[in-house]
Amino acid sequence: APQTASVDNVTQPATPGDWFQWTESRLKNLGATQFILESAGEMGGYRFRCKASLPNDPGFSRHFEATGPTPLDAMQEALRQIDAWRINVR
Repeated sequence: APQTASVDNVTQPATPGDWFQWTESRLKNLGATQFILESAGEMGGYRFRCKASLPNDPGFSRHFEATGPTPLDAMQEALRQIDAWRINVR
């Protein structure tokens, strides 16, 4: 069984193959919906877009967009943006 590490009270996978699923699950846990992952075209890399809402106010949402050299990098950048937004809105 893959070992896990806990960072900020969130269990993270220790194997690279599990990072995509972990990131998707973490995005969902933070209220992210309407995921779109696409090639960034001539720029190269990938673009990830989603919408996220606050846990205590589902009607208050915001769109997020991030790019990265890999699909996982783009998703993780959006995850960082959502984390920062949720902290700043409190």
